[in-house]
Amino acid sequence: MTNLSAQDDRVWLRLEDERAEDKELIVRLLSQVEIAKYLDGMPWPFTAEYYRPSPQIHTPQRVQLRWMLGLVGSDQPLGMIGLSDRDMPRPSLAYFLDAKVHGQGIMTRAVRLVCQLAFETLGLKVLSLEAYEDNYASLKIAAKCGFEPNGTSTAICEARGNAQVTCLDFLLTREAHLKQDPT
Repeated sequence: MTNLSAQDDRVWLRLEDERAEDKELIVRLLSQVEIAKYLDGMPWPFTAEYYRPSPQIHTPQRVQLRWMLGLVGSDQPLGMIGLSDRDMPRPSLAYFLDAKVHGQGIMTRAVRLVCQLAFETLGLKVLSLEAYEDNYASLKIAAKCGFEPNGTSTAICEARGNAQVTCLDFLLTREAHLKQDPT
């Protein structure tokens, strides 16, 4: 498989593997309501029995990749970002980050790195992203990374008591990505 690790001057990405610390971090973060309340398709409460490492797949017909992310100078992962076309009409990004480091631009940088890999290394043509309408941080990330609004959808969130939540849907094309100022 092509090297799909990446970093900028502040953030690194490496493909998730079966390291014990990856599983521990994922379970710890997904068991926090302040993270889980923005994720659909996750059992609540999330426990270690629900964790399943995903096979890392990239073929012309299928993409399913998950990266751990952290800060340059530290081996400690702080979150995860995934790219998958499973149950989707096009590859979609999903991510979460330890609440202790929210508001520092870490996930914006990680999303930019994954977009660069998706378009420039994997040759994808379009990416999608959805964010709950009250997830203001993810809405800002989508805008900063060049994603354009593309309608709304609904999801069920178990961490909100199986509430139906409105999602804002976004798209980013390869052409739009390549026109962006990288700063």
